[in-house]
Amino acid sequence: MTYKFKVNYEPFISKSNIINSIIDEVKDDDSQLRLTQSINKKTTKIHNKILKDFRKVIVGEIGRLGINAGDVIKYSYNETNNYVESYFSIKMDGELHYNIFITANSDRNFDDSRYTTFTGDYIIKISKGQEIPRYINCSDVKTIKNIDDALSFMSDGLRCHIRINKDRF
Repeated sequence: MTYKFKVNYEPFISKSNIINSIIDEVKDDDSQLRLTQSINKKTTKIHNKILKDFRKVIVGEIGRLGINAGDVIKYSYNETNNYVESYFSIKMDGELHYNIFITANSDRNFDDSRYTTFTGDYIIKISKGQEIPRYINCSDVKTIKNIDDALSFMSDGLRCHIRINKDRF
């Protein structure tokens, strides 16, 4: 006995463009990241300049007391997509240090990239202590808006410096 039968089958053809879609997604993702990194790198340079200007003014004030400040340094511990925070230190008598940082506010409404992008807004913060805080948002750090805020934050250290060096004043 012989059996005859017919099999119908559809060839295995992809009707979708899944691979092309994945390729396009990866290309778009890379493009967004490059855009973010480019913007963040420029923002770092501008913020660095702002902090250098801030440093120049504060050194003009504390320099009257014989106190100087270190150079502005990039703080690479907190680097995000080519944005690097910067800081400078002020060392007073003994082991007393103040660190002044500039950090960016991320633009959560930046439509051209899904990555953390810093488009200019910044915050200046100050901390007391020899160690640089690993996290600029910790409780030992205070946001400052101007030179007077920084000097007020350092007022105890400035008083101590004047007392120690009172023969110079």
